[in-house]
Amino acid sequence: MRNNLSNNIFNLESIDLPLSIIDHCPDAIIITNNIGEIKYVNNRFTELTGYTKKEVLGKKPSILKSGIQDDEFYQSMWDTLKCEGEWSANLWNKRKDGTLFFEHQIIRTLKNEHNETTHYVSYFKDCSDELAQKRNLDYKLNYDDITGVPNKSRLFEELRVRKEANIEFSLIIIKIKDLPVINESYSKESANIFIKKIAGRLSKLGELKNFIARTNEDDFVILTSEKLLDSQVDYTVSLIASNLETPVEVQQTYIRPSIQLGISHFPEHADTIEQLFDYASIALHNKSNTLNFNVFHQQQKNDECFDFLIAQDIKNALINDEFSIHYQPQYNTFNKKIFSAEALIRWFHKGEMLSPAFFLPVAEKYHLMEAIDLYVLEKVFKDIASSRKNNTNIPKISINLAESLIAITELKQLMFKHGISGSDFELEVTEGLTSTLDLSLIEYISELSLIGITSAIDDFGTGFSSLARLKDLPFDKLKIDKQFVDHIVTKDADRQVLKSIIDIGHVLDKIVIIEGVESLEQVNILASLNCHLIQGYYFSRPIPLDQFVHLLQENNDDIYDVSKVD
Repeated sequence: MRNNLSNNIFNLESIDLPLSIIDHCPDAIIITNNIGEIKYVNNRFTELTGYTKKEVLGKKPSILKSGIQDDEFYQSMWDTLKCEGEWSANLWNKRKDGTLFFEHQIIRTLKNEHNETTHYVSYFKDCSDELAQKRNLDYKLNYDDITGVPNKSRLFEELRVRKEANIEFSLIIIKIKDLPVINESYSKESANIFIKKIAGRLSKLGELKNFIARTNEDDFVILTSEKLLDSQVDYTVSLIASNLETPVEVQQTYIRPSIQLGISHFPEHADTIEQLFDYASIALHNKSNTLNFNVFHQQQKNDECFDFLIAQDIKNALINDEFSIHYQPQYNTFNKKIFSAEALIRWFHKGEMLSPAFFLPVAEKYHLMEAIDLYVLEKVFKDIASSRKNNTNIPKISINLAESLIAITELKQLMFKHGISGSDFELEVTEGLTSTLDLSLIEYISELSLIGITSAIDDFGTGFSSLARLKDLPFDKLKIDKQFVDHIVTKDADRQVLKSIIDIGHVLDKIVIIEGVESLEQVNILASLNCHLIQGYYFSRPIPLDQFVHLLQENNDDIYDVSKVD
């Protein structure tokens, strides 16, 4: 079609077939002479612009100009056509009735056999609906659907722009402390009305020339146009508080907001977006935050940087297999036999053995505990499998789940991978974790039982579980926490409390194990309380696998003397 048009364009009136085809083209088409006067338009042009063919013939396409594109835009168009013979762009044009439409346009130059420009052909189509859809999508991706203010994605885009431009500014996190309570006390609709009005108040703080964003359900963020000086912080906080803490009318009820703020400065406190955000969060949650606001300080930064570096080392240690597993035997004082052991993670890091009490809180803070749980599980499975290859059978190993329940399917896959059966290990769950799980926990423990895996509640007595709840949980064992054993030698009240806990365990038909046993006196008292299963330094510290295997061999040969353990 284009060749026919090019060959016959000099005498448009004589063209029958090609122009009849062009007339029904789905794109609007304009053909002008070499000085830009319209010589032909098709039917789609009339439908799209509202102009008839008679109204535009002899005129220039500039009758469609919207005024949005400037003279420089059109000069660039002509320069491109002159040099390259073709130009395309998205632009706004105007219909006969004055309404605007967004179009994609292509213009091509037609020349004769002497390489002289004779005509220009313009093809364009209405992209207004596509633009509207794109804008709607952009809005959904970048703005909060309840309040209409920018969301976290849009906030981080703004942060990147400011960082690249090296603009100094302050980041203020504002936590609306009562939103969950409002949701529960009134309704979700009331909570939405409340948060919309809070967002409206923040948006009106024009004095700050701020950028406002909502980052989650009850958090907003302000980016100030300049870094707040120390002398400006109190005023800024007062301005925000005075605007936000006055009562909000919600469905004929007045609710007085309660807020808390955390502030960090760029680049004074951090040179990355993530750290800047994290430091404002640290300031927000700082326990010294008694005035409902806190500015991030250098000591917090030092502590946070140290924790951050430790967290990075933990991630690397998981990848590089730098952790080891030590085993603390569990001993039956009645028959003098080792019947089980607990697997405990250890980390020899940069020349020293780090206590789990040091690095596990950091792992928990940086959400690494689930990865550690899986690491320990697989490490223990490997130890069990390697011991078997060496013709050594080790007793059931207790593995603690600190963060969450490992999926049954994932557990089965690991068991199959290493040739482990359900009788080779048991899973310990802290009493604190049992308080956060309901039917799902009961179902989980029941599924474990079906594949032969026993379970235990660890640190029992520290999580304040009710007896009604305890009797419904299908655990096999209770491990009573060390704190109930520490003073049973010297304090009768402690002995009575421990006796009651042991009796409860027996009434509920649970196996009871006592942790933290460190002396013969404690062993004798526990025996008098009808509890013979112990774990603690009196019998053995946590030891590497090879030492544990040696200890098993001595115990099985009846040559192991508990009283000689230091």
